[in-house]
Amino acid sequence: MMKVPPYSEEAEKAILGILLTDSENIYDSIAYLDEEDYYLPHHKIIFQSIKQLFLQNKAIDILTVSQYLRENNNLEKIQGLTYLTHLTESVPTTANFSPYFEIIKEKSLRRNLIKIANSIISDSYNNSIDIKTIIDMVESEILKITEFDYKDKFVILKDLLLNIIEDIEHRMKNSIQYTGLQTGFNHLDDLTSGFQRGNLIVLAARPSMGKTTFAINLAANMAFQHDYNIGFFSLEMPAKDLGYKIISQVTKIAFENIKRGNLQYSQMNDLIEKISSIYVKNLIFDDNSNVSVFDIKQKARRLKVKSKLDALFIDYLQIISPPKNTRSENRNVIISEISKGLKILAKELDIPIVVLSQLSRSVEKREDKRPLLSDLRESGAIEQDADIVAFLHREDYYTKNRKEDANDSRHGSKSLTELLIQKHRNGSTGKLLYRFYPEYSLFEELEQSAQNLD
Repeated sequence: MMKVPPYSEEAEKAILGILLTDSENIYDSIAYLDEEDYYLPHHKIIFQSIKQLFLQNKAIDILTVSQYLRENNNLEKIQGLTYLTHLTESVPTTANFSPYFEIIKEKSLRRNLIKIANSIISDSYNNSIDIKTIIDMVESEILKITEFDYKDKFVILKDLLLNIIEDIEHRMKNSIQYTGLQTGFNHLDDLTSGFQRGNLIVLAARPSMGKTTFAINLAANMAFQHDYNIGFFSLEMPAKDLGYKIISQVTKIAFENIKRGNLQYSQMNDLIEKISSIYVKNLIFDDNSNVSVFDIKQKARRLKVKSKLDALFIDYLQIISPPKNTRSENRNVIISEISKGLKILAKELDIPIVVLSQLSRSVEKREDKRPLLSDLRESGAIEQDADIVAFLHREDYYTKNRKEDANDSRHGSKSLTELLIQKHRNGSTGKLLYRFYPEYSLFEELEQSAQNLD
């Protein structure tokens, strides 16, 4: 037997009646509802007419709406002026706008769920549709519904300005300097104002330059110092090895000694004590080496819902698997699609995504080995999609002249590293300096002023 989809005729009548008699509620209704939230066809037509009058900055009442309906040959479809009059007379009180609104929206969401369920059934019978395509569509649509919180569809300047003023006052009151997520590296935060939600951040370097170690430093800082919920997709290195790196960073005990168990009892006690301080932090790893953008999207959406994901790291771009049944043999096209997919995912989940990337060999053919945006391997689309592009550069990588600092035996071998921010969509570019301690898998920010590259 066919079931009638969920709807409330009474709530739909009430909202339309209020809109025809009380202009104060028009913005909320237009911003939060559209005609598809109404089930009855004549109610859809009436709401669409009210919406169009609103967008044209025209008065909204029975006369203007009926005139608009008449001009568009829709007056008879909604049972004429008599029905509009009936709507205004059937409103018990305009004070109940919110309850009526919530009823309409709840019924609409139920209908959408039914629609998605029917689509799943239909597509699942269709063998020509790839199963991952079906799952991707379902998860995306479900996430939209589960995250629905009546956000405005329209942003009016006065509301935007008031929101910005409130944001500024909040940061002043609480001494919050940055608009994004803090990285634990103060000078990097000064330059970027933190990693912004919705941004795609590319960290690129030649092999063995330390980009994985720098990324795990960033991820650990954000999780340990600022209690962010961080996801780390390691497509190349096992999660256990990353764990060793983190322990080495935290304890200042050499990575190789930890991995070999070559420790004194006092070091072991110190190790356990320091690990206990980070034990409950939310840094989540996925070390599956064979993943596509689809897999990343699927897993990231689940982390967003279950763990309130704040930021995502991906190591690294060029080994993300191409979509199934990809016909193109052009790596530029494949990488472009992957880059675009990650940027869309950052906006969808409202989180910064930091993706590591390789550089082409062309950098090694120049006298000045510092990377340029043109050195991004296999695709100019990476530069186009990214909000920030940063390069790691160590001169001793090419000179092989690693000097020990005799003034600091505590840290042993140290290497000067430049972080070159060559693209910053909403800010300045610049160069930042770090000391790299390879034995501890640790980068330490030097006291400095960011050197502008603009």
